[in-house]
Amino acid sequence: LFAELQFYVKRRAARLKKDIFLRYDKTTAIIYADAVLVEFLFESILDGLMAVGGDGTIVISAVERGGSVVEIEIMDVREDASTYDTTSLFTPGEGDAVALEFLIAKEIVRMHEDYMNIRGCRLEMRKCDEGTKIFLTLPSK
Repeated sequence: LFAELQFYVKRRAARLKKDIFLRYDKTTAIIYADAVLVEFLFESILDGLMAVGGDGTIVISAVERGGSVVEIEIMDVREDASTYDTTSLFTPGEGDAVALEFLIAKEIVRMHEDYMNIRGCRLEMRKCDEGTKIFLTLPSK
């Protein structure tokens, strides 16, 4: 999945005329979810990030925790990553397509939580010293 997303970011960045790269850590974590929805989830998050930031690198890592969820961290360390307001990215206003991308992603996570009857799946975004961190959990096993 991450290798496919790397190719997706390369194509989208070329269309946006930005130098954005996706780096990922190899993992053995397995997500039990709808493959099409999970791909759309990540594409929505990455589209939202690429729309608001500048050039640089986005890093994805995944770790299986506790047997029922996989923790995924998306770290946006690009040059403008710490300048945008993370709280407004989940509340779309009129004509705000970026916030809609994140709202769709959050709904996909909630749908998987409900369908798999697992509590603890979530999508959060926080600012940190390095940039912006998106933390999400999805069902495992």
